[in-house]
Amino acid sequence: MLFAIIDDMFNFPLWGASYREKDTEKQLAMRAELSTGIVAKTLGFLEKRIITNKGPYAAGATLTVADLAIYGMVLNFKSGVPGFSTTIADSYTNLQRVFKQVAEHPKVLEWNAAHNQ
Repeated sequence: MLFAIIDDMFNFPLWGASYREKDTEKQLAMRAELSTGIVAKTLGFLEKRIITNKGPYAAGATLTVADLAIYGMVLNFKSGVPGFSTTIADSYTNLQRVFKQVAEHPKVLEWNAAHNQ
């Protein structure tokens, strides 16, 4: 369920259109709309769901593909995508907690070290 929500955000028509747009001004306008629309809605939904699940990870007590998807999504924003603030997810404290938990997972650390992340 959580993974599907993130997938829906990335498959939102305006998301793809913003990546195909060559005009920088139009692209930034699209991404401003995404930031206040589907991205804010998705981040808010994930935040609430994490609170409801009451575990150290997004869906409960163990690491799942949903946690890895959250990690990838937040890392993508933090890394800098033109038109999106690098701090867009910072106010979502539970989302940040899951991001940090995944970032510190031994297997994720191992993978990042092997891939120069």
